[in-house]
Amino acid sequence: MTKFSRAPGGGTQKPSQPSADAFIGAAGQPGVSAPTAAVAEPFPWEGLDDKKRREPFNIRFTDAEKAMLKFVEENGRDSMHAFCISVLRPALRRQVEEITGQKLEDE
Repeated sequence: MTKFSRAPGGGTQKPSQPSADAFIGAAGQPGVSAPTAAVAEPFPWEGLDDKKRREPFNIRFTDAEKAMLKFVEENGRDSMHAFCISVLRPALRRQVEEITGQKLEDE
């Protein structure tokens, strides 16, 4: 059996690669951060009617997610639509605030 003349992989880590400690320390951190540069105003939704619902936007759910949503509707106080809107609206506002770095005016 022959022996290797040097360790597999070159034996040393390339300087452009992060160390194992840096890699492990970054676990759970987002790889890409959202831009926080000022976004040009006015925002695309400003001045639009916020009272009347328009054409639907289809969301694809798994069978399990759809069953959970149906369960919430049947056993909770909201319809599936009302539940989705009540969860989605605050999440949209938080995401816009994170992207723009600006606090949105209260509704």
